[in-house]
Amino acid sequence: MKFWMTRLAFVAAFGLAIAGCNKKEDAPGGEETKGATAADEAPKAADMPAFVEFIPADTPYVIAGLKPMPAPVATKMFDAMDPLFAQMQAELKKELANMGEAATEQDKLGKAILEELDGKLNAKGLESLGISTTPTFALYGIGLMPVIRVELKDPKALEAAIGRVETKAGVKAPKLKTGELEYYGHAEDGLRMVIAIQGNELVFAMTPDSMAETTVPMILGAKKPEKSIKDSGALTDLAKANGYAGYGLGYVDNMLITETLLGDGKGLNAQVLVEMNKSGANIGTVDDACKAEIKGLAGIAPRFVFGSKEITDKLWVTHFLVEMRDDVAKDLAGLAAPVPGLGADNTALLSFGFGIDVAKAIDFAKKKVAAIKGAPYKCAMLQDLNQGATEMEMGLNQPLPPFVTQIKGLFVNVKSADTSTMPPKDIKATAVLAADKPAELFAMAKGMVPPMAAINLTADGKPVALPAAELGIPPFVQAPHAAMTEAGIAVSVGAGEEKNLGAALSAKGATPAPLLSFGYDVGEFMGAVNKQAQAAMAGMPEEFRKEQEQQMKATMAFSKIFGVVVSNVTLGEKGIVIEQRLHLK
Repeated sequence: MKFWMTRLAFVAAFGLAIAGCNKKEDAPGGEETKGATAADEAPKAADMPAFVEFIPADTPYVIAGLKPMPAPVATKMFDAMDPLFAQMQAELKKELANMGEAATEQDKLGKAILEELDGKLNAKGLESLGISTTPTFALYGIGLMPVIRVELKDPKALEAAIGRVETKAGVKAPKLKTGELEYYGHAEDGLRMVIAIQGNELVFAMTPDSMAETTVPMILGAKKPEKSIKDSGALTDLAKANGYAGYGLGYVDNMLITETLLGDGKGLNAQVLVEMNKSGANIGTVDDACKAEIKGLAGIAPRFVFGSKEITDKLWVTHFLVEMRDDVAKDLAGLAAPVPGLGADNTALLSFGFGIDVAKAIDFAKKKVAAIKGAPYKCAMLQDLNQGATEMEMGLNQPLPPFVTQIKGLFVNVKSADTSTMPPKDIKATAVLAADKPAELFAMAKGMVPPMAAINLTADGKPVALPAAELGIPPFVQAPHAAMTEAGIAVSVGAGEEKNLGAALSAKGATPAPLLSFGYDVGEFMGAVNKQAQAAMAGMPEEFRKEQEQQMKATMAFSKIFGVVVSNVTLGEKGIVIEQRLHLK
């Protein structure tokens, strides 16, 4: 039963990943798209699902999908999953055929579940079980313990399905009671698992068993917290501050979690930790010096926030922010350096690079090392940081080659390649090395690499052929050329690609300038992996090969809808930002 359980877990994770979208009819520039952006779908308190009133304002973490996915986008995603569902259905049939007569309660229950799922492993079938394919949802903490709420399409249909499984198996799911509240559950090792269908939601939670009288009513919505996240306005403030739309947004409060784990939490957070420790968790047993210094470290990055800025049937934009202490964010903000083309959306098979002001980065590192040296950590747990600062100081005081501080970054853009062979062939790519004084940099390189001495490269942007054999460039890399302007030095490979060197050196990068960037064409890469796998399986047993081919067919379905994804790391006034742009076909 391992296969179908793994696949069902994948489907559940995939469903949550795509659950938070909405609708937008007209995109900028006249292109019609269907989905949502922050501008027109920012969450409003009056429109939020009822469950936000059950989320404590002092929750240490929350991920909330406040709006459902629009039908057109959901249909596109689930259509791509059809081959995977078909494979799961075939494996389910095979599993049932091999099970025979179930003997133990566990086997009876497993068989009954498979029989209930038979023929329903698809969007329509899941909905027939009462499961929504476009739910609103929330994951949050009551104290440190998790609560998950997922909207159902039809609660009665799910209850009926559970009843059918119980009848077929002859086994009743275990139930617990807290006051007048009855729910599916199990208590062991001081923890209580709570599962219930409450209203139109499926609720799952863990809580200290000794606190059930307090926490279970909150988990099941029979009692609201003294102050909810709706009352505090935390989600609406988060969306407004970062431009998030009303789906898939949340935060992890690093500072609050740290204080709670150190035994300095307040209210329900503190109570939950006390009860966890009674069960042997042994959390928070550090001295006052360690508490203060660990809190200081947590304060450098007190919160991690995230949300979707745009989700349409053409483009998904996801934003992550590590909020930094003001002085640290200010120091980091100037470290990234612009590099031609870096971070911009393109149609490349693969692109990656970095942009950094090395001199500023060294000054930043020296400043932080000096701070630690001036006030070393007293906590025994943090002595490695003192040692690390000493070692880093020694490294920073070593003289660097002059060319290192001239380099501002690198951008590699692999436009296309035939990956059916190893090594690949027909590679078409460019690489740009951004520098303050590229002519001086190239002169230094010529002095260090004798074969380059004969290359006459000037800052006019004109391509010059490179002597491949003399430079040790492998044969599968064809037609290497280089060009130089005041912006840097660019190299191309592939017949005709030298014509693009001037454009590569003058290309606009993303704004703000990324510190790091990585992008690739998801569909093309899936195809490349598929080709390599097929070649590797040529001599394998037929039964194994057919099974692997079915799995590849299932995963390749996603290559039909996923295009280029670009992830950029930038340094802003609030901290470290990671933005991902996924283009859909």
